[in-house]
Amino acid sequence: MSKQTPLDHGSSARVVPWTGGVVALMGVLTIAVATLMRGGIEADDDMTENAALGLIPSSLLLASILLLVTVVICVVPILLARFPQFRSPLAFGTAEQLRRFLDWFLTGLTLCTLAAYLGMTGLAESWGLSFAGALFMGLGVLLVSIGIGYPRGGPDYDGPVSFIATVTKEFARSAPAQKYGTNALGVALIATGTWVPVAALLIATTVVLALLWLLPWIIALARASRIEQESRI
Repeated sequence: MSKQTPLDHGSSARVVPWTGGVVALMGVLTIAVATLMRGGIEADDDMTENAALGLIPSSLLLASILLLVTVVICVVPILLARFPQFRSPLAFGTAEQLRRFLDWFLTGLTLCTLAAYLGMTGLAESWGLSFAGALFMGLGVLLVSIGIGYPRGGPDYDGPVSFIATVTKEFARSAPAQKYGTNALGVALIATGTWVPVAALLIATTVVLALLWLLPWIIALARASRIEQESRI
């Protein structure tokens, strides 16, 4: 691993995903405006006013969650630099790589939220998509975005905690499989989300994600523990 230093005020600014934040804010605004317009139009047409207005709370809650996640992701790096006592292992590493990952993550999360909105309000049905189909396609786009933004070399940590550095280094060995495997899973969900049974997709997605992300951490912890024990002998 390359020598890294904790985030300072300058590097923390480079971590803030401004591009992803702007995309997410545009998504929030799109949901809010579309919800208010749709409620008014459908109340005048084939829905009662109460039924149309009933879509507003759930839709705005969806937009609020996206907004909250975006604010947290954009503000945390600045707080970590301003308050060193709260620094964690996540505050170490390559600022540019982390920013790129967060940009792609927020972009994918925004598209996933918009897909969920289309399915929840029934707008996806005009495209021949069910709620589950729209949701799986949105999840697929999110996974593709994560795969694109994830660095080829995996996470980079060279902080003061040697055990965490060893675990991270061992975990990074599986980075290529995680990057391209997550991409492939996302593409598969986009391609099959509209016709494969929901239960089968849920099981397959859970198993693949566990193999790609959970199992490598377990293996990395086991290897790091063995290395730690051997170093004490």
